Amino acid sequence: MFSHNFIGAVSFVKVALFGVIARAVYLPIEYVALAQGKSLLYLFQESVSAILLLTSSILGYHIGGLIGLGIGTSISAFMELLFVVVYTHYTFGYKPSIKVIFGTMASFIMLYAMYVIIE
Repeated sequence: MFSHNFIGAVSFVKVALFGVIARAVYLPIEYVALAQGKSLLYLFQESVSAILLLTSSILGYHIGGLIGLGIGTSISAFMELLFVVVYTHYTFGYKPSIKVIFGTMASFIMLYAMYVIIE
């Protein structure tokens, strides 16, 4: 793992970290359906998530290799975040609080700043 053979994975991780933050936000929101006893709606959300991840990962890898794979995973996470927030809002009336919105934005800004500094 410390050889130059794994240097391509570093670029993948740098780009995929943006998706990790999005995933950390939308995963708890997905559990609203389970908390309401709507397991089929939760299964639907997870199915959409799996399809988005698979599709964007395959496309990203074919277009840009490992970096494209990282971009694909991040794009799928952002699309899933948007889907889950809108779907949960219309289904259960969920609205993210200002703290969640600003905390998420701050996390993305800090990660982007670190990405620019490292590059």
